[in-house]
Amino acid sequence: MNPEYEKIYLEAKKNWDDIAKPIDSLGTLEGDVAKLCAIKGSAEPPVLKKRALLVFGADHGVVKEGVTQTDSSVTRIVMQNFCTGNACTAIMAENANCDVYPVDIGMLQENNNDSDGTKDKTEKNSKEKSSGESENTNSSLKMHQINNRNIRHGTGDIFVEDAMIPEECRRAIEEGMNLVCELKELDYDIVLTGEMGIGNTTPSSALAALLLDKKAEEVTGRGAGLDEAGYKRKIEVVKEIIQRVQKNSSGDDEAFYYLYSAGGLEIAAMTGVFLGAEKYQIPAVADGVISLISAYIAYKLSPESKNYFLASHFPKEKAGQIILSVLDMKSVIDAQLALGEGSGGVMMLPLLDQAISVYQKMGTFEAYDIGKYERF
Repeated sequence: MNPEYEKIYLEAKKNWDDIAKPIDSLGTLEGDVAKLCAIKGSAEPPVLKKRALLVFGADHGVVKEGVTQTDSSVTRIVMQNFCTGNACTAIMAENANCDVYPVDIGMLQENNNDSDGTKDKTEKNSKEKSSGESENTNSSLKMHQINNRNIRHGTGDIFVEDAMIPEECRRAIEEGMNLVCELKELDYDIVLTGEMGIGNTTPSSALAALLLDKKAEEVTGRGAGLDEAGYKRKIEVVKEIIQRVQKNSSGDDEAFYYLYSAGGLEIAAMTGVFLGAEKYQIPAVADGVISLISAYIAYKLSPESKNYFLASHFPKEKAGQIILSVLDMKSVIDAQLALGEGSGGVMMLPLLDQAISVYQKMGTFEAYDIGKYERF
């Protein structure tokens, strides 16, 4: 850990202990506020005036394997709802004073719900631009429209082939980092991560199994909802993905190899966000299981990045719960959330506001002439 970061973190924790209330009585929020102080480089109360949610839209070839309740067309529909403010998390974000930026990082083209995943199509897609409302690739980041940062139109079917080629994965990571830089230049104080991609809990489960050396049954959940037959099918698909990836050798870093062979473009882009948080010294909030997978990959690629992200909630999906434990991170909310989209991060913002207000305004034991609690 950076010595200056650690110094400020400990100073902020001491400030909490001096405030006239029982020690650690605001729980995880006290540590999160101290972390915000350390990231900003001052033990003074952190400011979260400008907040941004990046929602990455991407589609997955593995949908054709029967692992979802809906088809890939829903990805674009929900992303368009973010533009109009009608998506679930967009409604909550308005209440939390959080700006929402929908980003097409890997959606299928409009009116195209198929991704055949062949290598020729992979290479072609990596050069194409998305059509329709997500044009204007070179324009600055904007709200109320889908920002086109498309790398390719949907991943390959990871049941039988790699999700993407390594170069596409690198580009998606870089795009996530670049977006953090853009938000920093726009004076945002915190970045939330969200995603929308039908089928993305399947690659997330496979990645969790590969990264954490777990069995498919230990990390595979029901996603947005599957009956018993669908759930069993999903577990079998994840098993096959694990076997395919493990038997193929690669000279790349293991975490990076798993990401491009079994991941998704939104997962890669959010990995870039967490790496960008470290690079540009801005806090990033991990949401549910898919976002936490990205945070864990960022940690594997750069262990110091862990100091720059917060965990919003305890995910319903088993893989997310395991990652929190492995990272030794505590989330603020435990409400059986399973929506994705950055919903937990948006819900977390008012709680951070409350904790920061106490840190800023409440007097000390000395000021109130009260005997101080001791830490044992």
